[in-house]
Amino acid sequence: MKKYLAVVALIPIIFLFGCGGQGTETTTTTTTTTTTTTTYASYFPLIAGRVMTYEVIHYSDSSGTPVQTVTAETWVYRGTASIPGVTFEVFMIEMITGGSTIEYYYREDATGAYYYGNNYSPTTEGRMLIKYPAVVGATWESTTAPGPNEIMTQEVLATAAGNFTVKKVSLAALPGGWSYYWYAQDVGLVKTYIGYAGVGINWSSREVVSKNF
Repeated sequence: MKKYLAVVALIPIIFLFGCGGQGTETTTTTTTTTTTTTTYASYFPLIAGRVMTYEVIHYSDSSGTPVQTVTAETWVYRGTASIPGVTFEVFMIEMITGGSTIEYYYREDATGAYYYGNNYSPTTEGRMLIKYPAVVGATWESTTAPGPNEIMTQEVLATAAGNFTVKKVSLAALPGGWSYYWYAQDVGLVKTYIGYAGVGINWSSREVVSKNF
């Protein structure tokens, strides 16, 4: 079995802002005599076999000089998280440089996308990453982290993998820190950016450079 290097879940990259504004979300509900099926706009699709490659950059001072730049590959497969009573899709993150394997656990439904930790520290309560419908201005609280979360803007983000219309999400971080995520509909996580002002300028970024779909 391959060995892979563990990655910090969900890190960001340099901003490329495009046109702002609020997008329109469409939700269709079909009701029959026995079942009700709801289709929602997905910003974190858990589709087995999908692979996305990211450039990951770590900085630790105000000079703007990267401390470390690596390539990370992510892929999705169906798996059972080590959490009693629930089955999740598993989002695996692989560092091309080798190392050990780490699995990140996610679930998505009509209310949003949720994170349940990893195989080293799974959680029984998921943290909402993005709220559905993904409407600009939507906010939510999380019991797993203090502070408000918000869908801030709709933007056009230019990357090496193409241009994406994305929703920029701000998630509550540690005091003195910030955490931004950019999600594209039917694609998933395009970019993340996490920093901590309390330790000088200490931040990490991740941006997609290629995908297999």
